Amino acid sequence: MHYKPLTSLLFLLAALALSPAPLRAQTQGQNAPAVTQPDGTDALIDDLRSSGAKALRDTALASAEGLAFYAELSTVLAASHDIEKARLQYLDMVRELALFSIQRNEVLPSARMLENALTLADEDDDKSLIHFMLAWSLAQSPDAFQRARAGAEFAQADKLETKILRDEMLLHYARWAERDGYSSVGEDGKLRTDVDHERALLLYDELAAKSDDVTKVELARKAAENIRKASVSVAIPNAFRNGSQPQFNVRWRNCKEVSLAIHQVDPSSIGEAAIDTSTSAIAGKITIEADNKPVRSLSLTTAAPRPYTTVNQAVRLDELMLPGVYVVSASSGELASRELL
Repeated sequence: MHYKPLTSLLFLLAALALSPAPLRAQTQGQNAPAVTQPDGTDALIDDLRSSGAKALRDTALASAEGLAFYAELSTVLAASHDIEKARLQYLDMVRELALFSIQRNEVLPSARMLENALTLADEDDDKSLIHFMLAWSLAQSPDAFQRARAGAEFAQADKLETKILRDEMLLHYARWAERDGYSSVGEDGKLRTDVDHERALLLYDELAAKSDDVTKVELARKAAENIRKASVSVAIPNAFRNGSQPQFNVRWRNCKEVSLAIHQVDPSSIGEAAIDTSTSAIAGKITIEADNKPVRSLSLTTAAPRPYTTVNQAVRLDELMLPGVYVVSASSGELASRELL
């Protein structure tokens, strides 16, 4: 849906902004001549807004049904002779659409409508709301460059005070940080993104501490727990051939040190564990006796590039492995992961 820009309204506002202070004071002051809407305009504005809101409340109707009324409303406001009144009505329209966006879980105001609103807003709360809606829209874009822009918009939404809107902003900001929190464009022109768990954690913690929405509080707490949670896993990327140098990948997060051990086991010890299709499940059911010393052990201490991020380290043994069945174990504290080699 395309919306007509507020050509006349924006032009007149720009003219006022550039005019000398006395003229602006005369135009905007209490002694300025009262300007009224043409007959029927106020009624038309109320009717369009009411019809649009009614259509958007009905979730059985497509959003386009309601947005058509708001598109016409923006056109009517753009032609208004009462600049200040039209400015306030336009911002009210955007705030209303923001609330319907939360209800429908989709960004309803168009980018052009939001950009127009940003030029009209003078309150921090309004500006923050518009930046949030722009960020939300950009974060959902299939274009990586557009998603990367969302971070700057989210950062400018920090002064949003309306509680229900701030809660929604924090949630979307945190989810964006977990997906595209770090963005940079290399010399080759390719966009690179990475998670920003540290920023996401701050946002989830604020949401969990200050929101009155029980559902959002629980969601934020679980997300924060997952970020802080330690994990370790080991995987064998390729089939291991006896007499060769095995290679495997070890992944961990929130662990200072990971111990790696390789034990040779009796093939008959697999027993009933072999009914599992997963080699890691089979390895997990094999009993390794206390007197079974590892044929190889080492300690991994590679630090994460940033807090809460995952370390993925490939390990390749220098010496050849004798024919047999082996279990590779990666552990850190009470955490453990096994794989059959």
